[in-house]
Amino acid sequence: MGLEAAYEAGGADACLETAEALKRAQLEDIRVSRAPYHGGALEGRECHRLTAKYPLVCAGLAPYLSTGKLAALRTGWTDWAAIVGTLNTAADIPLTEIESFTRLARGLVPPLQVAFPWLSVTPKLHALVHHAPAFLRRFGSLGAYGEQALEAWHGFFNYSQARCTADSFL
Repeated sequence: MGLEAAYEAGGADACLETAEALKRAQLEDIRVSRAPYHGGALEGRECHRLTAKYPLVCAGLAPYLSTGKLAALRTGWTDWAAIVGTLNTAADIPLTEIESFTRLARGLVPPLQVAFPWLSVTPKLHALVHHAPAFLRRFGSLGAYGEQALEAWHGFFNYSQARCTADSFL
C-alpha cells in the first residue's frame, strides 16, 4: 500500500525511490532475507521480525507519504502486530485473546480504506476478519491448522531425522 500511495502522490519516480528506501530498511535494518515470499522466506520468523520492526518500514515511507496516509499505515501495522502472533500459535488461545483478536481484526481495514480509497477487501482479509474469529472460538487455535504449522512439523522432522531413522515414511 505504501508503494501505491507513493506512486499516487509522486508518480513512478517517487515509487522507485520509495521501493529503494524500503529495500534498504528491510535488508539492512530489519535483516529480512532476499528470498521471495512464495519461497516461504516471509513466513514465520521473517514475518514476525518484519512486523516487530514496522516503525522502520514506516520511517522508510515517511518522506513519500502524506501525514494522514502514514498515520493510517502506522495504525494498521500496530493492529497487525497485535494479532499476528495469534495466527501462528498452535496452542489453545485464551478467550480474552480471541476477543482482542476479533476486535483488532475487524478494525484493521476501515481506517486503511479511508486513507486508501482504492483498497479492496481481498479473500484473505475477508477470512481474517470474518472466519478466523469464528474458527478460533470453535477450535481454540488457528496455528495448529495452518500451512505454517505443517511447515513447522516438517522442519521438526528434518531436524530429528538423524535420531528417527525408520526405513519407511510410515
